[in-house]
Amino acid sequence: ARVVNVIAPLKTDGDNMLVQSIFWAFEMISSRKSGEALRTVNSGPTYNADIGETTYIDSATILDGDRLSIFLINRSVNDEESAEQGIDNLPNNGEAEVRVTLPDFDIVAVENAEILTGSHSKAENTYEDQTIV
Repeated sequence: ARVVNVIAPLKTDGDNMLVQSIFWAFEMISSRKSGEALRTVNSGPTYNADIGETTYIDSATILDGDRLSIFLINRSVNDEESAEQGIDNLPNNGEAEVRVTLPDFDIVAVENAEILTGSHSKAENTYEDQTIV
């Protein structure tokens, strides 16, 4: 019950409904969840996290027939809190080149792409402004 109460994707206050930023991440993944999860290997710039050295870019991949869904997270952010935690920015203002290679398949087209972003790592939607993230 705690998870539902703490990070609920939708909140209500009387007749007002708030779509929190976590809703969009769940929606993006749930609409592409069918198929087989593939093991991904990430390489690139790293930073020291609580769990040890980790890459700025993380990923998950699902193969559903001839459709490949790739979910990327760019942990590089441009805010003071991250700098205080030792998470430095990636070169090129946080932009990172991503290459996808599959040993047994060729990628022939990009069907769609979506970006979920905010102005800083703690950005969140409010009842007054639901377009922050």
